Amino acid sequence: MSRVLLINPPSPFSAASPPLGLSYLAASLLEGGHEVQVCDLAARFPPSREDLVGLLEAWRPALVGVTLYTEVALATYDLVATLPRGVRCRKPACIR
Repeated sequence: MSRVLLINPPSPFSAASPPLGLSYLAASLLEGGHEVQVCDLAARFPPSREDLVGLLEAWRPALVGVTLYTEVALATYDLVATLPRGVRCRKPACIR
């Protein structure tokens, strides 16, 4: 069906496990026949924003979902605001 990229935003709080909510959502999407990738920017050794833009350009998802936590809301808004500029110039339909 379609490609979906789920993003867990950067966080100053360390997590002992991968983002469980996104994992459940990814499992449900997979059962529905979608291709899914989860990009955990809050991981112990997270990918850079440049890596994320590269993933968006290479994989070209139809939908991008971003988790929003109150304690890191401003950083998440900044992440979402900066990504389209880096991606839209090469792939306008990637982020809407």
